[in-house]
Amino acid sequence: MYADVEKALDSYTFTPTQSYRELVRDPMLYFQKKRSFFSDDRKIIAEDYALGRGYSGFLKQGGPVYFNRCVEAVADVWVTTLTKEGDIELPPASRRAQTWYFVDEIDYLLNTKKNPQGADRAYENFHKVVQNDALTYEHIGDSFAAFGGKDGIDRAVREWQNAFEMGGENRPSVAGKLNKHFLEVGRAFLDTAAKPGADDNDYPSALHAFESALDFDRRSDEAANLIQRTHVLINERNARHDTTLKLIASAEKLTAQADGLTKNEDYGGAIKTYRQSMSFYASIGDEFKDEARKGKEGVRNVKTAINGTIDKILNRGHEAIDQGDKAVEESTR
Repeated sequence: MYADVEKALDSYTFTPTQSYRELVRDPMLYFQKKRSFFSDDRKIIAEDYALGRGYSGFLKQGGPVYFNRCVEAVADVWVTTLTKEGDIELPPASRRAQTWYFVDEIDYLLNTKKNPQGADRAYENFHKVVQNDALTYEHIGDSFAAFGGKDGIDRAVREWQNAFEMGGENRPSVAGKLNKHFLEVGRAFLDTAAKPGADDNDYPSALHAFESALDFDRRSDEAANLIQRTHVLINERNARHDTTLKLIASAEKLTAQADGLTKNEDYGGAIKTYRQSMSFYASIGDEFKDEARKGKEGVRNVKTAINGTIDKILNRGHEAIDQGDKAVEESTR
């Protein structure tokens, strides 16, 4: 259908249906009036395409009509937006009407045209006319949330926070959205924190998100329970981290003792102590990235030290054999 309209678009012409432009004082009412037959017409168009008539059906006559309406609607909106105060012949639209026009334009640019840069420009115009209207900020936040992506969600949260700080009748609605958002953020950090090699800040970040959720909705039992649970998880992780550090310290101490035994040529004691050290290093899991790396490096280093000690034992044996052979030779002369 869209391709058919694109092909026919150059043939459309604009014919004014009235000699004056209409001020858009209430965008919702204005567009409801302009699109009063839109739902029924969509059904007719869909039926035409389903039955194979395609563009030759309703659209052949209706397309130019809708084109004409679109041009007039755009003209009305721009006249409303650009009309200056004090114009006697054409009273300006109210600031509320202009504000809601930009709110609707931002949503259209984001979620129909997928044009966030255009939405940012429209937001600048919105900011010039808005007058402490929390509901408009909530709607803009909703539009960015629907657009999605990290940038869209981050922007939605900022707009909801603006609305929340303004107060107003919609504050409970905004609080619910912010509460839900920060609960989701916190749960995501909890999931990440439970994986091997998690960042040290994952649990604290989860806790901060849950505390933010509770700030926006003090009656949220879910946020309160998650805060309590996260505190427990943090304490448990800290305990495991302390245990891991003690394992590393014990392994390093044993390695140093084994190195000393090697220097004193107590090779048997050195190998036994190296193996004890290696068992400590090998018991270190992959929960903590830095410590896991030290554990793997420790195992490698101890294995190298054991092999070096074994080489010294073999060399000592070869030397003893050589000396024995030499002694035999001298005794038989």
